[in-house]
Amino acid sequence: MHDAVDHRLVVDAGLLSLLAWVLVGIHVLVPSSVRAQLAFDHGAFVLWTLWTHAYVHNGWAHLLQNIGGFAAIAGVAYILCRVLNARRWFWVSTVAFLTVLPVLVSPSSYVLLGWFAPAATPVERGFSGIVAGFAGLVFVAFLVWVNREGGLAVTQAVGQMAVLLMLWELSVIYAGWIDVWVTALAAFGLALSWVLLLRAVSWRDAWDRREAWWTELRLAIGVGIVLLAVIVGLFPANPVSDGTFTNIFAHGAGFVWGGLVAGGAWQGIQRWTQIGRLSHSVHS
Repeated sequence: MHDAVDHRLVVDAGLLSLLAWVLVGIHVLVPSSVRAQLAFDHGAFVLWTLWTHAYVHNGWAHLLQNIGGFAAIAGVAYILCRVLNARRWFWVSTVAFLTVLPVLVSPSSYVLLGWFAPAATPVERGFSGIVAGFAGLVFVAFLVWVNREGGLAVTQAVGQMAVLLMLWELSVIYAGWIDVWVTALAAFGLALSWVLLLRAVSWRDAWDRREAWWTELRLAIGVGIVLLAVIVGLFPANPVSDGTFTNIFAHGAGFVWGGLVAGGAWQGIQRWTQIGRLSHSVHS
């Protein structure tokens, strides 16, 4: 059994590494003129570039930055899925991210940019929208794990707290300082969520499981730190630096769509498993 687990880890690590090498191969082997045609130009809407833009990059720095982010965030998502014994979910979500997510993120980015910055016509390139999708998977996998350990009410309270903290962090990043009113509203929301959490937790069960509880708390804190760090990486305070535009709208869309796609994949796998079990019981 241990050998089988190690074998799966090696295979999975190899597949994720292969994806990174595919991105490098595209950058090295595909001529720059062709890569320019694969980018998504907001000023010249070409349908097929909604997907192809995710696999081309501005240069080596852009490529390596995206590969590093992918390795870190996908690695955390994979660990959480292994904790949930949901390796299939990780790979179903990954395939969906590679095939469907760019087509969802690009129009969302196009609409949001047209709304907030109608004069802007950037050219989108890069894997960062998919990287943000893996961050969405981390968030959803964390909530699935909380639901498994604590139930729906605990999951709702923890999810609300996580969303409030991420939104507050975004407000600090783009305001450049800690706004008193925003912080007060966030604190009020966190207090309400904390009350819901206290009401949902059975303290007798928590005491009986106190050794496991500390392990779970460390995992929760670790995931929280990862998500807060991801927000900093995906949403820089100055999206325009050295003439290069970081499309924070695409990152936001990638995170949201990634979470929705991963959640849909989870529900689909659960239903498929239930149908399989029902069919097996009927035939047996």
